[in-house]
This record gives sequence, structure tokens and C-alpha cells, in this order.
Amino acid sequence: MSTTIDVICYKVRPLKNNEYPLMIRISKDRKRKYKSIGLSIKEEDWDFSKSQPKPNVHNRELILKVMDDKLAEYRDTVLEYRAEGRDFTASSLVEGIKNPQAKVKTVVTVFNDYIDNLKAQSRLSYAKSVYEVLNSLQQYDSRKLDIFFLKATA
Repeated sequence: MSTTIDVICYKVRPLKNNEYPLMIRISKDRKRKYKSIGLSIKEEDWDFSKSQPKPNVHNRELILKVMDDKLAEYRDTVLEYRAEGRDFTASSLVEGIKNPQAKVKTVVTVFNDYIDNLKAQSRLSYAKSVYEVLNSLQQYDSRKLDIFFLKATA
């Protein structure tokens, strides 16, 4: 399915200063997710047909720069997910951007990290048991161990 990422002026609810927030809208599989980019604008300063500020807005360049940076960040993440063969939703894309310390690991790398951790704790017998489990899984079918998942780093 195609993924669309746009910046919109979110007219559902005005802010206290009577401006409307600018939001990233991510659409995938007929699901939409909105995330604020941290800027707001008056309704008369936004060109709704072009989805950008009108030419006479005094801080137009700054708004366009922030919009381009945010769009590039989300589009780069989509390209990264597709290159890795990972499936994602609009919500998981926003979560992945929100949590940049998250690392993508495979089952094998998690096993190896766990084994190294056990060795560092001098739990050599248990480390050997976990190593044998990993070897058994790899002998069974090593292709099934190329499963990606997120592991947040603290």
C-alpha cells in the first residue's frame, strides 16, 4: 500500500491564540495519524490549495524549512522501513520518529547480545545453554531468524 505524508493546517480546533496548528498527516492503509510539527498559523495566512503558507507571510521561509525537515524525516523513515522489509502502520511510523533511540535488531543479534551479557556476568553455563538454543534454531532454519523487531535502548 502507498503511504502519503503531508503537512496540513489542522482546522478542527483553533488554539488559544486563534491560530491553527500545522500537522503532519500520515495516511497508510486507509488509516490516518496526525502529529504536530510545533508551529501554528492563522487561517488567512495558509494557502489550502497548495498546502503551504501564502507568499506574504512574514516567517514563510522558516515555516517552509520546518515543514521540509519534518517531511524529509518521515519519508526517510518510510524508505528505511521498506529497505529493511519491515511492515509498519501510520501509528508505528509516528512512534518510530518519536523514539529515535530505538534500534532495529534481528533474533540472532538479540541472542548474541544476551549471550555476551551472560558472559560478562560470569554466567558461562547459562550462556552456553542459550548458545546451543541459538545453534539449534539456526540449524532448523536460519532464514526464519531474520525477523526484525524494535528494541528500545535506555
